[in-house]
Amino acid sequence: MTLLFNNKEYQVNTKSQIGSSQIVIIAVLAILILGALGYVFWNNFNDNAKTGLEPTATVTQNPEDISTLEPEIALKSANFDDVFDTDMSFNYPENWTYSTSIDGPIPFSDSKTTSEQVYITSPSKSYSVHYELVNGGGIGGLCDEDSPAKIKTYSYEQLKSYAGLHLVTYTSQSNDTERVRGYAGLMQTNEFSKPFNAIKVGDANCNVFLREFITKPNGKSNLSMRASILPDSLVSIKGLDSDNVLKGTGTQFEAAFKGKEFEQAKNILLSTSNQ
Repeated sequence: MTLLFNNKEYQVNTKSQIGSSQIVIIAVLAILILGALGYVFWNNFNDNAKTGLEPTATVTQNPEDISTLEPEIALKSANFDDVFDTDMSFNYPENWTYSTSIDGPIPFSDSKTTSEQVYITSPSKSYSVHYELVNGGGIGGLCDEDSPAKIKTYSYEQLKSYAGLHLVTYTSQSNDTERVRGYAGLMQTNEFSKPFNAIKVGDANCNVFLREFITKPNGKSNLSMRASILPDSLVSIKGLDSDNVLKGTGTQFEAAFKGKEFEQAKNILLSTSNQ
């Protein structure tokens, strides 16, 4: 091919130009193809990485909530023997053991004592709930606030299905002895002592002592009742007074008056009903 420039002729190799253009086109196409492949590869790589590294939700349990995951224990209902005609009842967990016995003549009379003893024992046998119904009985008296025995710990809760009854837990101690007395059981409002909501730590022990005798249960004037929790650790170490008041040290009472089975025992007493 001949070109005229500035009145001079020049020869141009068109074949060489065509070859160079093809090379450029091929190179551009190759770059585009490699770029497209790279883009696809990069997207796939990121998708896989996200799938593999995406955080997994981790469920953690609060140790305090573990107890709520335990299966609920069904309750059984029990009544006192018909010999006393009280129409009283209570509920207890089905995995606790129930036993009852009657001592004395049936039908009972005012001249002779007849009693029913009911024990509901925990699965570990560490706690028992003791009910006692007896014909006659029941004592009380005025409280001397100058008594040397003072209340060390105290709590109370009113029953929902038995008017006048409260679940009371207390310990008491005299200044001149290391022995601690205590009780966890039902008590009733009476005219001789302070109302339960007026009693406080430091008051005389007689505000609670001997109030465990429940007179006229369910209106039966010839009956009395006691109902309390007996921790095996305290019963076996120090034994019971004749009135079911426990004895031990402050440390022993602190350990015995807490825990799952102790709370279950409290719920048994709180379920006591005369309705």
